[in-house]
Amino acid sequence: GTGFRPGTGLNTGLRPGTGLSKARDVDEESDNSVHSDTEPAVEAVDESPPDDGEGVKFFDVKTSCPGTDEVITLEEGETALREALPLAEPLDEVAWDFVAPLVAFFGDGWTRCFYSRQWQCRVAALTHLSASMPHRLEAISGPEVSPNALGELLDASMRAVHEGLGDQNVRVYAEACVAVNHVVPAFCGSVDGRLLA
Repeated sequence: GTGFRPGTGLNTGLRPGTGLSKARDVDEESDNSVHSDTEPAVEAVDESPPDDGEGVKFFDVKTSCPGTDEVITLEEGETALREALPLAEPLDEVAWDFVAPLVAFFGDGWTRCFYSRQWQCRVAALTHLSASMPHRLEAISGPEVSPNALGELLDASMRAVHEGLGDQNVRVYAEACVAVNHVVPAFCGSVDGRLLA
C-alpha cells in the first residue's frame, strides 16, 4: 500500500501530502524550537527565594506578566460592555438555572455577553468585571447587606474568572488572566485567605 509517512510506502520523490515535486530539504525540518546563530545563550538567574517545600508560592504578577498592572476604569468597563451588548445573543431559557447566580450579581446584559458565542462580548464582560470589582465590594460592605453577600460575590466572580481561563479563544483567556489580577486582590483582607489560594 501507499502511505504518506517516509518509509511507509512508495518513494515517489514528492513531498508527502503536498503534491510538490521538490524533495524536502534538511533545513526545512522543524523541531518547534527557536534557534539563533547570532546571540549566545544566556543563563537565567533565579532570583526567587529558596524553596522550603511547603505552602503556596506567590509571584509578583506586575513583573512576571507585564501589562497586568494596568488599571481599568469603571467608565472603560461600562463602555466595553455597552458596545458589546448588541452583539450578544439572548440567554437560553434551558440554561437559566445555570446562569442565574451570575445574572443576580452582574445583570442580564453582562451575563449575555459572558456566555455569548462572540469572543468580543466575552472579553468585554471580563473587562467590565475587572473594572467594577472595587465598586461591587464597596456596595456590599454596608451593614444592611446580607452577611452572605461577600461569599456569594466571591463565588460568582471566581466562577467567571475560572470559566474565562478555560475559554479556547486566546483573547478571552488573556482578559481572564488580567481579571485574576483585579478580582483576587480585591478580596484580600475581606475574606479568609485560604479561599483565595
